[in-house]
Amino acid sequence: MRSRFLIQSLVVAALAGPAATSGCASHRNYDPYYQWDGRDRAYYERWEVETHRDHRDYWRREARDQKAYWNWRKRQADRDHDRDRDHDRDRH
Repeated sequence: MRSRFLIQSLVVAALAGPAATSGCASHRNYDPYYQWDGRDRAYYERWEVETHRDHRDYWRREARDQKAYWNWRKRQADRDHDRDRDHDRDRH
């Protein structure tokens, strides 16, 4: 009886573990394995200028500033995507 309880507890823990930790991952503002390139650095530096922030390495910024950057970056990407789409349409 005791071993059955232990097995059930282990199964519940194994199933609940990923569900409990995945909630935190959904709040991430960035992918920690994402490799920044020159284009990303240019966007980041533009964000610093447009938002009147002193230059600081992205990884040294507070979480709220990182989130603000990614919100801004998403808006820029949406605008760039729209501009490219309109440009392609104009050529046809």
